[in-house]
Amino acid sequence: MRTGIVTSLLLISFFAFGQSYDNEALLYSHNQIAGSARSIGVGGAFGAIGADLGCLNINPAGLGLYRSTDFSASPGLMVGYNKGSYLGGTTNASSSNIYFGQAGLAFTKMLQKESKPDEISFNPQRVKSFTIAVNFQRQNFYSRKIQFSGTNSSYSNAGSYANYLNYTMYPIDFNNYSPELVLMKEVDIIYRDTTDGNYYSPVPLPALQNGLVETKGSKDQIDIGFGVNVNDKVYFGLGIGIPLLNYSYASSFTEANTVASDTFNSYSVYDYLTVKGVGINTTLGLIYRPASWVRIGVAYQIPSFFNIHDTYEVDATADYDTANLGIGVKYDPLKYKFRSPMKGIVSAGFFIQQYAFISVDYEFQNDGASHYNFGKDYSSISDDENTFIKDHYGYVHTIRAGVEGAVKWFRIRAGYSFSSSPFKKSYVAKGYDQSTHNITAGFGYRGKKFYADFAFVHSMTKDETTLMALDPVQSNYASNRAMITVGWRFSKKQ
Repeated sequence: MRTGIVTSLLLISFFAFGQSYDNEALLYSHNQIAGSARSIGVGGAFGAIGADLGCLNINPAGLGLYRSTDFSASPGLMVGYNKGSYLGGTTNASSSNIYFGQAGLAFTKMLQKESKPDEISFNPQRVKSFTIAVNFQRQNFYSRKIQFSGTNSSYSNAGSYANYLNYTMYPIDFNNYSPELVLMKEVDIIYRDTTDGNYYSPVPLPALQNGLVETKGSKDQIDIGFGVNVNDKVYFGLGIGIPLLNYSYASSFTEANTVASDTFNSYSVYDYLTVKGVGINTTLGLIYRPASWVRIGVAYQIPSFFNIHDTYEVDATADYDTANLGIGVKYDPLKYKFRSPMKGIVSAGFFIQQYAFISVDYEFQNDGASHYNFGKDYSSISDDENTFIKDHYGYVHTIRAGVEGAVKWFRIRAGYSFSSSPFKKSYVAKGYDQSTHNITAGFGYRGKKFYADFAFVHSMTKDETTLMALDPVQSNYASNRAMITVGWRFSKKQ
């Protein structure tokens, strides 16, 4: 069975269901704090503030508060740190990413300068201005590394798979089992004893286990928005968003022999997933200003509808004293549809004349309403995936709060946001539920036409990652982001 040559095999399948799609549903549905450096600096709490391109994806009614045509662009840098805990040990990994966070133009047309301030009317005579905006914005970052390592004296991954096969005893093919398990059998990491008919593994205990998960890419969105100002009292907005997905996932897992006399040395399994997608969504917004010192905002975003294309590949290799074996499976490209949940946002802003404001946003979405459609020929797989999502995911509640102070041309900002866990309580270990904290700060310069802002975001979350038949790797993940926005107003000061 074992030879002294390297063997390789490429298998083509008609459908790529070698991986689970529930985790990707969270990646596609969630956004980090995004926008301009000004809106980021106040924790993303910009739903009732407006007059900034950072408001477009939160509440497009904020476009109605513009008094001038505005252009801005925002480059940034993100550095992430992951501390993975496995078998009582910890392994650190880092990643970095230079990115373009935002660029856009808001064109404002003033229709009249004077109106009765206490009168609300939809009469065109009461419409004071309208704004049309186009903006690009990075909404989520997928760059991250997770590493783990440990010596397992209790079980091996290969042995766990062998025991699983002894309980099920189905014919081993891609329709019954994961591709990792099937490929492990092909390189003799799992084999069947012809005497008793049971499956075994050559991996002895204790086994040295090492793993790496690396993700890259981003979720970006192009927004086209329209906002109108009615009598400086009510502001309406409509936004059309085109989200763009670019995501890749690569993992490797190695189990090595710690017993020098054995003929088995090690084996490795590699997974590769790449995802491209484009979608569309619509956001409706309203801001009401009952007095000069307060604004109340509400916004509703319909579910985003995506068309997604992905490719998936799995490889396995094994190193014996007498041979090196290798095999791989590469699936046909897969096309499917995904629907992310709707979002609702309620906001309030409180102003101390021109010297400061305090803002608060509350956002909610039901991650259990995420939905896949793999086509009519695979409706049962769609149903299984959607049922899993509904049973394990729930409502995510996000609170964002921020403050800005102004002294002449100088601005200083601070903010905080918290997002609750997307999981129902029984599904994940306590404390590793993907709830997220963000602490933000920033400052800026406001000239008659030119302006510049700086923002810093420190994000923290704890989560779990599971590879193969292993216990979860528990991670403490933190990232630091810095972004600069430069902009120019083309008409009079707002």
